[in-house]
Formats: sequence, structure tokens, C-alpha cells
Amino acid sequence: MIKTIKNFNDIFICENCLRELEDINNRRYFYPFISCNNCGLRYSIINSIDNNKLNSIFFDKYKPCEDCKKEKEDPNNRRYNYEFISCSACGPKIFYYINNKKEYFKNYDEAFEKIINSLSNGELILLKITNMFLLIADATNENAITKLRNLKKTFKPIPVLFKDIQQLEDYINKKINQKSMIEYLINSKSIVVIEVGDNVKLAKNLGYKKYLGVSLPFDTFLYIISNLYNSPIAFTSANLSGESIILNNQDETLKYFINNVNLAILHDLEIQNESDFNIYFNIDDLYIPVRKSIYNIGKKIETNYRFINALCVGPELENSICVSFNNNVFISSRMGFLRNDSVYQSFEKTIDKFLKMFNFKPDLIVADLHPYYLSTIFAQEFSKNNGIELKYIQHHKAHIYSLILDKQISGDLIGFSFDGTGYGEDGKIWGGEVFIGNIYDLKRIGHIKYFPIVAGDSAIENPIYIAVSYISKFLPDKLNIFNISDFQRELIYKMVQNNYNVYYTSSIGRVFDIAAVLAKIKEGEKINFSGQAAIELENIAYYSNSTEAYPFEILNFGNHFEIDPLPIFVEILKEKEKKSITYSDIARKFHNTIIDIVVSISLKLKKEYNINQVGLSGGVFQNKLLTLNIYNKLESKGLKVFIHEKVPPNDSGISLGQLASAIIK
Repeated sequence: MIKTIKNFNDIFICENCLRELEDINNRRYFYPFISCNNCGLRYSIINSIDNNKLNSIFFDKYKPCEDCKKEKEDPNNRRYNYEFISCSACGPKIFYYINNKKEYFKNYDEAFEKIINSLSNGELILLKITNMFLLIADATNENAITKLRNLKKTFKPIPVLFKDIQQLEDYINKKINQKSMIEYLINSKSIVVIEVGDNVKLAKNLGYKKYLGVSLPFDTFLYIISNLYNSPIAFTSANLSGESIILNNQDETLKYFINNVNLAILHDLEIQNESDFNIYFNIDDLYIPVRKSIYNIGKKIETNYRFINALCVGPELENSICVSFNNNVFISSRMGFLRNDSVYQSFEKTIDKFLKMFNFKPDLIVADLHPYYLSTIFAQEFSKNNGIELKYIQHHKAHIYSLILDKQISGDLIGFSFDGTGYGEDGKIWGGEVFIGNIYDLKRIGHIKYFPIVAGDSAIENPIYIAVSYISKFLPDKLNIFNISDFQRELIYKMVQNNYNVYYTSSIGRVFDIAAVLAKIKEGEKINFSGQAAIELENIAYYSNSTEAYPFEILNFGNHFEIDPLPIFVEILKEKEKKSITYSDIARKFHNTIIDIVVSISLKLKKEYNINQVGLSGGVFQNKLLTLNIYNKLESKGLKVFIHEKVPPNDSGISLGQLASAIIK
């Protein structure tokens, strides 16, 4: 058994390796797999760990040449005893496809010359970097971006790679004055969502509005390309939207991409473990993770607690898994929605890899309370087949627990767990929850007042059904405002009134959907990805400077309260009827109202329970406008506010929170 374990995450190349990479007289010139004891691939290419020794097929496939052997045997060399030593003579080889035939490059600079020519011609490229597959294109070429979108089948904003800060400032037409942001962009090797200026010099169909995901080179392939090419580069993972990350050259999906791009450049180093981009959003000097993966997977999560050996299988959407063994804690990459076959297969494989990689058997498996989540069903079968204990933990409690473990919070806190959906302990769908307590016990003391939704999961994809359901229940005389057929309107109304095929929710994510529909931001349109309506509501809110807010009501039922959003929607409809307000003002006032709700409740609970700590978790707190203002207002009132740092506030952090069930008290 492993008693202690070092971090084994991938590390971007060090300054010494960069110098060798750029030295034409060095045998590792333009060699993208360059690395040493201080940097390079680890997690992406290992199969197992035995007594802190990393095992990989790399050792069998790439035998060190004489020059590499000398370095490895020299105690004064930074590659002394380095496990993954290689160079252009003995390391992985790069090849490309032409007429469905694989052709190897004679040397590495030929490969990069071909990439640059292809980018210059507005072509779409499939590129395998050191630890994942990408689609890349010139970020200023709208035709190339259209090809990329159509091929990947994505509607999401596409991030952009810049050579350096100077090029970034030039193309986003904005000076970056924050020292912390400059340092973060340089050091984090992540996509950072930042505010851009007007007249941005990039393709408009990248999908940005006020904010854009930007990155500096986070891989040696991209470092070389960005230094040779004069324009920014759009990039995205080479997988169909919603499907799992591609790992090997034999993947069927990869063949689809190879046949539909202008150029496919791959290499023969097999990626063993799934990783994706790190994504953060920036608000002032805060950097909140949206997705944690490359360069972070394989890092131990430090906590103040002791755990039994456990496997936590996460939720169904934005799934990740977490393991604890001998007091080591590791979390996987975000895998996605388990209802997608390829993602579920990746989920099963990742669990199998983690158990084999760390060579341990869990004594406990922890699952979400939702009885029909695929991860929960897996946990039930795993528990039965392996004879180990199974525990369930409620989704929104797991959000708060993940924050407590992320930030190592001691003592009681007021926890706001705001997201889209999660199965509640009362059988209803939660999503706008307020807790008090600590890592050992959380008590639900408040929530958004329950409201009905018809049409099941299809309502999530059609926000107008959510809005019509709500209005049917609470403001039926206003049903004629919706641009739907009389049949649809009447059907939903009758279902709600008769309580037929209806479920009740306290989801604040759905409250955002209703606001987006009433403001006619997302009226009658299906959403293309999770949280799209809320994101668009946030984006349009930035175009208003309104400091006003809508009324709301807190309904107190003894030791439990409900937040009633009805006064918000009544006021929005009044303003719409008078035509006295813009869409952006409605969006801004709505955000101001949610901010006021959180601040008001926090101050009330601080006084009532003498708790001075507030935690914000759940996907809604990826909303920059909301989180920054809540943070600043509560801090100014003397409360200590905690937001996520190591794991995201969204569902991909849930598996860490489930680990609360494995704490040894």
C-alpha cells in the first residue's frame, strides 16, 4: 500500500528547458516533448504508482539514446535519474495525414512550418499537443472559426491563445493594469475569462461579448506555434460537444476529425489519462475556477482532516470522481454529462484507473442522493459487488462541504448553495438553499419558495416552459404575454392547476431562467448548453449601471424561511407593460436583487446565530457580477466570505464535497 505520495501532475516546461527549446545548436531544438526533473508530463502518461515510483509505457517505447543516458547518469545534471528522459533522437515522433496515409516528419521544425502555413491559409487544424487533442484556427478568420464550430458542433464561446501580454492587449483593445492578472496569466497556464475592450480585433463568431476566455501558451507545441505565428489562435478540445475527451490515436471520433480538417498533425506518444483545460474567471483580484484539469490533476488536495479509504463518484452532470486513501486526496478531471455514452465509459475507466493507479481498495463509496443518477446507480452496484459500505450525501450539502474542504474552513458558516437542480431530502428538486453548520453537520434553514415546472428535463432546455409553469401557478392572468400557441398555454396551465406531471423546485437557476424569459432575452428559444440563459442574462446586465433592485419577500416559518421571488416578477411585468425600461436594466436590477437577498439573509443569520463566516458554492456563483458584489458587500459588513479556489463551485467539485462522509471524527 502507498503510505505517502508526491504530486504527480503535469508541469509546464521550466526556464532551462525553454532555453534549450529555442537553441538551434541544442539537440532538443523545437523538440516539443522537452522536459526534466523540474517539468514535463507526469499524470498524462502514467499507468500506475508503486511506492512513489511512476510506471508508464513510455519506458518501454522510448529507450534513451547515448546522449540521454549520459545525462540520466550524471548527478550534476537536472535530468539525473529522470524517468521520462528523451530528445529528438529517441523520443516521440510527429506525423501528419495526407490522402489518409500517415507520413512522419524528418525533423520537428518541418511540422511547425506546415502548421504555420495552414493557419495562414485560414485552415482548420487537428493538433495533438503533449497531453490532449485540439482543434486550432486563426482567431481573426471568421470562416475558419465557422468551420471549427460546425465540426465540433458547439455553441459555446471559444477561447483564444496569445503569444504574450502585449499581443493580448493589442487584440482585445484594452490595457491590463492589474499586476495580479498579468502574473496569473503568465503563471497559471490556464484559460482566464477577462473583460475586453471595444472594437476587439478578433473574429466576432468566437462567441464573446463583454468577456473572453484568453490564454498564454500552456504547452510546448503551443509555445512554439504562437512564437512563429503572428496572429492569435482559437483553440478548443478535439471532441464533439458534450462527449468525452479523446485519449488515443485509434479513437473513432478522432477519425471523424481527421477526415474533416485541412490538416491533422499527431504524435505517437499515447496519452493514458484524461485531462482538459483549466478555466478561471477573474473578478478584481479573485480567480475562481470554472474547470480544473491540466497541471492540477495529480496534485494532492491538502485538508485538515483524516479520511477512511473512500471512492466518491460525484453527480451526473459535470461529473468528476474523488478518492481518499491513507489520507491522500485526489480529484479527477471533469468528465461531463454521464447520460452521454462516451462520458459514462470515461467515468467507468477513470474509476478503474484510479483504483489501479493508487493500488488501493475503498472501504466506502459515496454517491449523490438522487436515486436515478447514473453515478448513484454505479455506486449501488459497486457497493453490492465489492461488499463495501455505501453512503449518500445530498447534492447541495456536498457543494458546501466541497467549499469547506477547498478552503479548509473551520467552525460554523452560513452556506449559500445556488445552482440548477439537485435531488432534495424531501423528494423535491432543490437549487436555492441556505445552510448553517460545519463539515460534520449542515442544517438547511432556508430556500427559494417551491414552484412548479412541467415537461420534465425538456423544460431545462426550453426556459419558456419554466416561465409559463411559474406564471400559470402564481399569475395566471398574465399568461397571454408568452409567444406560444394557445394549445401549449392551455396545456401547461391545466397541468399546473391539476398538479399533473409537475415537479416542484427551489432552484435559483430556474429563477434566472424565468427572469431571462420575462426580459425577452431567451423567449421561446432552446438553450444549447447548461446555464446559457443565466449567462446571457448576466452578459446583458453589464450594459446597465442601474443600482436599483426589485422587491422580494422572506417568508418566515419558525426556524425555517422561504425566499419568495414573486414580487420580482410582478415588478418586471409592470415595467415591461409600461415599456419604461431596457432589457439590460431589467437584467441588472434582477442581479442587484439576488445580491440584496444574499446580503440581507447573511446579516440576519449572523445576528441570529452569531456566525461570521459566509460560503458561496454552486454553479450560480460562476456569475461574475453576482459573486463580486456579494463578496464586496459582505466583506464591507464585517463578514468573512469564502469562495472556491482549488475546485470549481459547479458540479465538478461535488465529488470532493462527498468526501465529508469519509471523515474520521
